[in-house]
Amino acid sequence: MDTEGGAELETLIALLDQRLAVLVGERKQAGSDPGDAFRGLYLSEEDVDRALGADGQSSLGWVEVELFEFDDLVPVVPDLCERFKWSPRGRITALMSRFGLSAVDCFLLVIAAAPDITRNYERLFAYINDDVSHRRASIGLALELCGADDEDPLARQYLMEESPLLRSGLITIENRDAPFLHRDLRVDTDVVDFLLGGSSLDASLPLSSEEIISAITTAVSADDADRVAAMLSRGTGLVYLIDRPGSVARALGAAGFAHLEMPILSVELDHLGADADLVDIVKRSLRTARMRGAGLLIGPIDRLVMNEPGGVRLLANADQPVVLVGNVSWDPRWSSRPPHLFQAPILDQLARRQLLGELAKFDRSDPLSDGHEEMFEQFTLRPEELARAVAYGRAQAAAFGRSLRPSDLIDGARLQNSSGLERLTRRVHPFADWDDLVVPTAVKSRLRSISQRARYRHVVIDEWGMRPGGGRGAGVVALFFGESGTGKTLAAEVIAHELGLDLYTVNLATVVDKYVGETEKNLEAIFTQAIGVNGVLFFDEADALFGKRSEGGDAHDRYANIEVAYLLQRIEAFDGLAILATNLRANMDSAFVRRIDVVVDFPMPNAAQRLALWQRYLPASFPRDDDVDLEFMARSFRLTGGAIHNICTTSAFDAYGGDGRIAMSSIVRATQRELEKLGRLCVESEFGPYFGMIETPTD
Repeated sequence: MDTEGGAELETLIALLDQRLAVLVGERKQAGSDPGDAFRGLYLSEEDVDRALGADGQSSLGWVEVELFEFDDLVPVVPDLCERFKWSPRGRITALMSRFGLSAVDCFLLVIAAAPDITRNYERLFAYINDDVSHRRASIGLALELCGADDEDPLARQYLMEESPLLRSGLITIENRDAPFLHRDLRVDTDVVDFLLGGSSLDASLPLSSEEIISAITTAVSADDADRVAAMLSRGTGLVYLIDRPGSVARALGAAGFAHLEMPILSVELDHLGADADLVDIVKRSLRTARMRGAGLLIGPIDRLVMNEPGGVRLLANADQPVVLVGNVSWDPRWSSRPPHLFQAPILDQLARRQLLGELAKFDRSDPLSDGHEEMFEQFTLRPEELARAVAYGRAQAAAFGRSLRPSDLIDGARLQNSSGLERLTRRVHPFADWDDLVVPTAVKSRLRSISQRARYRHVVIDEWGMRPGGGRGAGVVALFFGESGTGKTLAAEVIAHELGLDLYTVNLATVVDKYVGETEKNLEAIFTQAIGVNGVLFFDEADALFGKRSEGGDAHDRYANIEVAYLLQRIEAFDGLAILATNLRANMDSAFVRRIDVVVDFPMPNAAQRLALWQRYLPASFPRDDDVDLEFMARSFRLTGGAIHNICTTSAFDAYGGDGRIAMSSIVRATQRELEKLGRLCVESEFGPYFGMIETPTD
């Protein structure tokens, strides 16, 4: 037991022992049949005597006190505070101050916690209850130990639902379907640990690590931290920090408490499972913070608002310092005390680099560490997410026995993405780079500009003040158009790989719905899940969603136009990177095209580009015959990169199933099949001297 303030618990334990001695004596006198074989089955009377000590003196407690009645209990504990010189920093004194507990409350708490403090109390309670399975104090037994009568309304109110002990969660009631006096009292493990002087916290709470909280407070400006501290100390004690992807909301709340030199309990609600009891978590968070004399930093409250608004009300009306973090508008009906609202700023470039440098501590002798700050600019991460990414990167580097590299951090940053978007899209880990993309120089230049916009958008939009008005987001929207197979999907993968992001491909089959309003709901779910996800959102065949609005006047046309209008607004407010691809630009609504940041036209490849494609997919290192004429194939056949890739893949499979070498005849036949797939005729003018190698219906 902690020696600081330990006399408090010792005194109350001694009070309990004295009352137990009286009750045990009464049970012996009232006793049951001495020949009852079951009376001593669990605990014999000799064992009870040994547990209680000789002559009514306690062997379980450490301090002897005089017997008392219930009416005497209220002044007993304050007198004992003076008599035994209880420390003002003691645990019982702290509970009395922080929860507004009376002396009776403290004694009831010790009674309920006794079986978890010393095992002997289980046996004593079972003996008094005359039930080997009833090893905790019931409400009736607890009141009896206080010297109160069962029917005393003043005594019973100490264990009613609105009593300080139950309302705060210090004591919980079990078997609530039993009669009132037979309901058992229980104290959670973390509360018992607190009484014993321990420092462990409630294991059910999704807490931020102390190391992360300590590190991220450096990302906040001193002025902002002072402002939050002033709100907590001179205001209502309730602060709501409005969060968004990349903001310093949680770090700001932690810094505010740190300025007040107050311990911090940081609870991350987004780390809970789907089946978590949110209201119970809120109650436990409030209890733990108050018990430890800490400020409660909790969020995001968005999930609470959607599923358990009662949890928000508990937080908003708690009589203790609370900082809430969330991205939903504040509803004044949640609280009788007005909160201080504060829009948390975005983690700016300088603060991000400083924080990353402090967390990562790169080995500057490693050439791969150069430019690590710039490689990380494209990620929209909060300080705590950045800290977790670094922690993962360190673990990965240690596993490979080397120093930390930017690639480790990028892998860690990817892990910060939630899995919700994967249920609505297909997640692709990109591997293609710029060398894999064979397009004109002008096209590649525009594609690189998309990468630059995505990487530096927070600097230009937020720090340079270039954010557009009208509710537009800080995202980047690009439109790719061109024939199928010209490299649109590959270009999206290249950009994602360049930025170190994952590619999320939207499956239109799961989005477009024949029922009115369902398409919008599906898309809203995608955009909502995409908030804060560091990835590239890719819409293929986008004209199916963002097509032209019609002039028709029937109901179907009107609903279709509403769909397009909704999508225009939603894509405009998007803060991430979205790429839309279509084969037919003419089908896109003109109002939507005006909202596009970058439009890229993917033309059909010319002869030189087609040759580069053939050589990339069938390089000289492949086992191919000497008569393979790739220059002829590039000159004669006007094909897209996708078609050329299909031909080369088919030829490779044919070769592997044959003699293991790629022959010109297999390439010609694969080309024939691809042309037939495209609905094109196989004419001698294109195949030239190789026309005789094509397959005929009689072959």
